[in-house]
Amino acid sequence: MQRQHIPGLSLLVARSGKIIRAEGFGLANVELQVPVKPETIFESGSVGKQFTATTVMMLVEEGKVGLDDPLTKYFPHAPASWQEVTVRELLSHTAGFIDYPEKFDFRKDWTEDELLKVVEGIPWPIHPVQSGITAIWDT
Repeated sequence: MQRQHIPGLSLLVARSGKIIRAEGFGLANVELQVPVKPETIFESGSVGKQFTATTVMMLVEEGKVGLDDPLTKYFPHAPASWQEVTVRELLSHTAGFIDYPEKFDFRKDWTEDELLKVVEGIPWPIHPVQSGITAIWDT
C-alpha cells in the first residue's frame, strides 16, 4: 500500500460463499484520519462507467434496452429535454451533458436521488449530435 500510495482498502476473502477474512487496512479518510473497516463503502468514481456500460449492453443483447431509445423511456420523470437523448448517446458521452455545476459540493455524500436532481437542473440548451457538436461529459 505504501509503495503504491494507497491510503486504505477493505479486503474480503471468501471461499464457497463463506467469508474467511474481512478486514480494513489504512485510512478511509486521510484528512480526518478515519480508519478503514470491513464495512467501509468507497466511492468508485469513473471506475463504475465500464461496468455500467457492460451491464447496459447485456440488457441490449437481451432485448430489454434499446440503444436508440430515449432516456425518458427509463427515466419517465426526467426533464422534457432528455427526450432527445438516446441510450447510445449517453453511453458514448455524446449526449451533451456538461460538467458539474460551478458550486457543486464534491465533499458531500450525495444520494443517487440527490445527484439525479442536480443533473436534471443543469441547463441543456442544444442537442450536440443534431447540431454537429460532440460535447463530452467525462468527469
